[in-house]
Amino acid sequence: MYLARYQAAEEESIVQGVVQVTGEPSDDAAIELWREQVRGLAAMGETLAPTGMALRLSIHPERPAERVLAVACPAERAVALERWLAAFTRLERSGTALVETLRAAEPHRLDEILAGSLPPRRGRVADTDPPLGAGDAWLTPPWRMREQLDELARRALLAGRALTYVAHFATVDLDLETLRAARKNLLRLQRVPGVPAGLLADQRARVDHFARSRLTVDEYLAIDDVAGGWEWLTEVVRGLWRQTASDLRWSVPPEIRVTSPDEEQALASGMPVELLFGPEADSTPARRIGRCAEPEALAVLLGWASPDPKPANPATPRAPSAPRSSLHPSVAKPYTGGEPYAFVSYSRRDADQIAPILDRLASHGIHVWYDSGIPGGVEWDAYIEDRLEHCSVLLLFMSRAAVTSRYISREVKYADARGKTLFPVLLEQAEPPQGLRWILSPIQMLDAGRPDLVSQLEHAICRATETR
Repeated sequence: MYLARYQAAEEESIVQGVVQVTGEPSDDAAIELWREQVRGLAAMGETLAPTGMALRLSIHPERPAERVLAVACPAERAVALERWLAAFTRLERSGTALVETLRAAEPHRLDEILAGSLPPRRGRVADTDPPLGAGDAWLTPPWRMREQLDELARRALLAGRALTYVAHFATVDLDLETLRAARKNLLRLQRVPGVPAGLLADQRARVDHFARSRLTVDEYLAIDDVAGGWEWLTEVVRGLWRQTASDLRWSVPPEIRVTSPDEEQALASGMPVELLFGPEADSTPARRIGRCAEPEALAVLLGWASPDPKPANPATPRAPSAPRSSLHPSVAKPYTGGEPYAFVSYSRRDADQIAPILDRLASHGIHVWYDSGIPGGVEWDAYIEDRLEHCSVLLLFMSRAAVTSRYISREVKYADARGKTLFPVLLEQAEPPQGLRWILSPIQMLDAGRPDLVSQLEHAICRATETR
């Protein structure tokens, strides 16, 4: 176990421990066990009275996900901290995780993990400064990067980009003056005409978190600045904000501000800024409420698992400006020309089963497009919508994995709303969920086991194309 002793900003002696977790479980049962164990570990950690924690989640298209947790607590709790971090080896029982604890004899490993492994372009996800207002009330941003982590990670994997998310937690005492100011502000906000109900509910929840939690959080993102990586990240974050905050009429997107020298030192040491340099001198009530973390935030982030909605093929390097590699080595690249084509809706888990079908369709002159044809640097949802808008037919491969995918459900519903012809192919017995059942029940499904499946699809797709 790595334990280091420091003097904090207020001359308090503290110790820091670091644990690295590489990999994660892949199936649903193992993930649930993983999360149950993490919740127990997080509850144990609360007894340490930690003064600061840094959690780093690194996502890479060619390597397993990696977590690094650095925890600082009063020096007299050093033995308890060592025992707690050693308990993380329990995670090895729930799947493919490999847990490494860093020992004092390995300071070079600490430097490599805390500083050397972080991508070079780094920024803090910043609140609006000064805060926005409504009437005589102020507002805290209704958006947190950690709440969008699944979608951010999925887009990074689809674009073939390595990405790191960092959350720095600091423990603070309850600020009664700020809590009173926030509750008075809520009363003023309720009297402002036209404030969306969802925004008002969000502001109440932020104040409730502040009353119950003793954690503040700063969020950072880091990325390799290759082929416009920083611009890609900025655009993706803005796109996620547009999806989640537009119905609240929140007009100002979050910023990713380049890290300051103090923040760079905090990232390198795995300690929050205020633990190293003291609290902000000019912090406002709006900023203090905005930085408050919900009490369960650390446990949720520790138990986070990489998303798997049609992930990119991690074994094949990709140039961001070129069409992505195909879903299987035997399948031609997705069609991007101007002739009619079939949009393929499928679960990545079925890639090996559908690859021969797509390959034979292509050899028969049928153009197909699937989601490995997304250029890097574009907004994923907008590109999918465009390909659905211009396709002639939608080819849906039905399986148990496919019918539980909310992304496939969206594709089918959008294609149906746009009047596209649907061709479902049954890979295995799978009952469509409510919502899709109504759309698919009138349509004859083709059995993937039919020896004449490809010729049936070819004739059907050609007929549908000719009649459009």
